Amino acid sequence: KIAFSNSYVGNAWRTAAVNIFDAYTADLVEQGVLSKAYSSSAGDDVQAQINEIRNMMSEGYDAIVCIAASATGLQSVDSDLVYNVNTDQFEYGRLLAQSLADRMGGEGNILWFKGIEGNQVTLDRTEGMQSVLDNYPGIKVLGDGYGKWDDSTTASVMSNLMSAYASQGIDGILSEGGGGHAIVQSLVENGIDPATVPISEGEMFNSFMKDWVEMDLDAFCTAQPPYLAAAAVDVALKVLNGEEVEPMTYVDLPTCSSKEEAEEKWYQPDQEGGF
Repeated sequence: KIAFSNSYVGNAWRTAAVNIFDAYTADLVEQGVLSKAYSSSAGDDVQAQINEIRNMMSEGYDAIVCIAASATGLQSVDSDLVYNVNTDQFEYGRLLAQSLADRMGGEGNILWFKGIEGNQVTLDRTEGMQSVLDNYPGIKVLGDGYGKWDDSTTASVMSNLMSAYASQGIDGILSEGGGGHAIVQSLVENGIDPATVPISEGEMFNSFMKDWVEMDLDAFCTAQPPYLAAAAVDVALKVLNGEEVEPMTYVDLPTCSSKEEAEEKWYQPDQEGGF
């Protein structure tokens, strides 16, 4: 029996990750590999997620897949029974910032969109981005905010930042991800051609890929694939079957760096924006 304890569920990525877990494990139950699978989302309340995991343990689940609300409260524990499945979050941030710096020629004003305040993924990506920005004193961060990997939240943050800083000139946008479409729409609403502003956008939501293809954006993407939820199930099954498993399993970061690549490989016209 395998359970999935998710924390935050307020964006399309988390919904996709839970859906992938549910669909993948349903197939495994049908095949007889698993007897039962269960998923739930506790929100950003660390104690609520701890209680949820304790309940899963008391109900006899053999393995628990977890997206932790807190690195210190849930994730970084001293145990040989904990296995991490992830992309390299520092590299994720570094790739985004380096691409933007290169396309800006190392100079100009930028807006910076981060994920969820205090979340370890955001902290690691921020560290990766900052490691690049430290090398480019000509790049000035006019303002930043937390978009929570979500279009609607990013739209609100973008509106506030544009009101405060648009008059100074926006030469680039560094976004941890999930709000790319909102950023593009805000530029349009402010009379700025999105194709003239280099954008580094984390995640590959279909809405942003559509914008990229239709508006010929100057963009770069990397992404945290939501199929990590299924990859974590694979790791758990290996452990339960007695196989030797490294404490850390890294899944490669996908990237997209051109309109042609976006159109040929990533944009799916038959899917909705949150795909």
